[in-house]
Amino acid sequence: MAKAKSSRRHKPRSGRSRPPVKQNSRSRAKPALVGVTLLLVAVTTTVLILRRSPRAPSEPEGVPARTAEEVQPITLTGLTIEQQITVLRDATTHMAENLAVRYPEEARAHLLLGDVYRRFGRSAEAMACWQKAADLAPDWASPFDRMAIVAMEKGQFDEAISWWQRVLALNPASPGIHDKMGRVLMASGRQDEAIAALKEEIRISPTSAPTYYLLGQAYLQNKQYEQAVDYYKKALELSPDLPNVHYGLATAYARLRQPALAQQYRDSFRRLSADDPEERPYGFSPQDDLVKARADFVGHALRAASLQQAQGRMSDAEALLRRAAAVDPNHADCRKRLAAFYRSAGKLPQALAQCEQVARLEPNDPTCRLLIATLALQLQQRDKAEAAFKKLVALAPRESVGYRELARLYLASDAKLNEAKRLAQKAVELAPAAANYYVLGLVCQRSGDRDSALAALRQAIQLDPGNAEYRRAYNMMETRR
Repeated sequence: MAKAKSSRRHKPRSGRSRPPVKQNSRSRAKPALVGVTLLLVAVTTTVLILRRSPRAPSEPEGVPARTAEEVQPITLTGLTIEQQITVLRDATTHMAENLAVRYPEEARAHLLLGDVYRRFGRSAEAMACWQKAADLAPDWASPFDRMAIVAMEKGQFDEAISWWQRVLALNPASPGIHDKMGRVLMASGRQDEAIAALKEEIRISPTSAPTYYLLGQAYLQNKQYEQAVDYYKKALELSPDLPNVHYGLATAYARLRQPALAQQYRDSFRRLSADDPEERPYGFSPQDDLVKARADFVGHALRAASLQQAQGRMSDAEALLRRAAAVDPNHADCRKRLAAFYRSAGKLPQALAQCEQVARLEPNDPTCRLLIATLALQLQQRDKAEAAFKKLVALAPRESVGYRELARLYLASDAKLNEAKRLAQKAVELAPAAANYYVLGLVCQRSGDRDSALAALRQAIQLDPGNAEYRRAYNMMETRR
């Protein structure tokens, strides 16, 4: 294939995991709460965002308008399961094809189309798309990795290794690549080379239990049974419940003529296999295929929306996200993306509605409650904000941000000052941070406890001496003594 010219703004940089086009960042909130992360979210969200309203980005010119097919919602009502699957697969394919036509010089569009083709069994067309992506962004590793996987699946092991070597030429420390090469080398009977590749993977990813297991397998196939046992046991230290590791140990100990240990690991293998859902016999139903078809459409639509946003086509991105949400109303990541999109466009009621949907789908996600409270405050829905902050405290009782922001809410309305003081003191107790001392100082001042207020503000200034707001509050209070 002739190598296409890459435009200046798509000039790639070596070692990146995605092509070098500017993208809008987006947050993907996790259900588990990390204190520092949540604190940063609180500071940037409740302090900065409340003070400025976002502006909707303008749409660039020169890109073809969406087709009627792309705008219309996907109708599945009244169709059989098989018909719904066909509609969804066709919609997924057409979406990706239209994107590649619309952005012929965008490597990610061709990568996405290749992924769709491969998902639906069109591997030759997928390879052509990935090659196009590689031509447009020759320093981007993802197309080479995908082409290697297809070559491996076809039994073209030398070709697969050649593609992975291209990945490693871009970034020798790419995680997972030496692991894949080790698997191919083992399948080719090149055990010594496989062992070398897998040891390099462990150097890059020292906590990868599957790689230690593969090393055990390679040594087992090389009839180096003691080394096999060593690496199997390292795999068990990282992940004790991997059934195949127990089977490998049973085999290695049998070859070492240690029947008691061999029987011990055969027994544990049987127990773990019985408990592993993936090891149980089951059949697939058309309903399973429909679930996969929905997931395929939504997953590829989210990627397409990211590309449209990176191109500045905000209305196109919104259309894709809305179609995805309609196909799977219970897809939390889709709702999060819509919420982030509406926030960036200044559509706060719509953003709040999406966040409330996320809270319904992921009721134990505290960061979602923080965002609901923030948006509710911006929309002057004080009761909703208060309820969200209370839920945040209930979900994350050992984090200070919920207590502090609920105290700030009460302070802003001169309501429940005693409760506000208790909350601010709890925030300081949990995390003696500048922001917490600042709120405590304001609450003490409002409650008439000037000495405690000044003491708290001095602590805030000591922890964050460059904060002009803290110094201003302290100076104003000091002059009124």
